[in-house]
Amino acid sequence: MGARARAIHANQIESFPLFAAGVLVATVAAPKGGTVDCLALAYIAARLVYPVLYLADIHYARSLVWSVGFGASLALLSSPAWA
Repeated sequence: MGARARAIHANQIESFPLFAAGVLVATVAAPKGGTVDCLALAYIAARLVYPVLYLADIHYARSLVWSVGFGASLALLSSPAWA
């Protein structure tokens, strides 16, 4: 359990810079709107659910939740292009 908890922690730290950059880009360059807020909330929700699924070793759902968080970060980074 301890090794899995360390892996979760490392994964959370590794995913944060992409999200932070996406939020900064969206805040500076994208027009105000609910889409950016929803993407940020989707990332946060995914990162809250991910550890539970990781500890429970539900790998298919875990991968799906990870993809949602990663996709939200990428969408935030690209938001000036589609806004």
